[in-house]
Amino acid sequence: EVVQLQRKEEKRRQMTRRQLALQREAMQLLEKTITAPPDSSDEVPSSWLAGLDGAVWDGRQWGMCPWQPSKLAVGDVVVVSVTEEQIMQILINHEVVASVQVGVGPEVPLYPLLELAGATLGGKFYTGNAAM
Repeated sequence: EVVQLQRKEEKRRQMTRRQLALQREAMQLLEKTITAPPDSSDEVPSSWLAGLDGAVWDGRQWGMCPWQPSKLAVGDVVVVSVTEEQIMQILINHEVVASVQVGVGPEVPLYPLLELAGATLGGKFYTGNAAM
């Protein structure tokens, strides 16, 4: 039991180091590409957005999707991934709610972009399979 606890603690430390490295990398990328705060999320370079009461941004143009983030409840888990077929999928509690063609594959790093609007008070970010 002690060995299991030690392994869990080491895994947590490794995850924390990875998260910090990802955060540093994301901040360095943002500092290079964004010189002033954007007026809206679609102005963030190379961004893909989904939600926005049914709107999606594929990095070039606006479209529509069936997902309504206003329907989210406290405790819902939102997962975003990009498939080999270059499709960004949004899953809510393990159910695919939207798929958007984005033009790049899973080899491109994803960085979360959460736009707090309306009654949204906050959210938590997880990397890898931590949210699953």
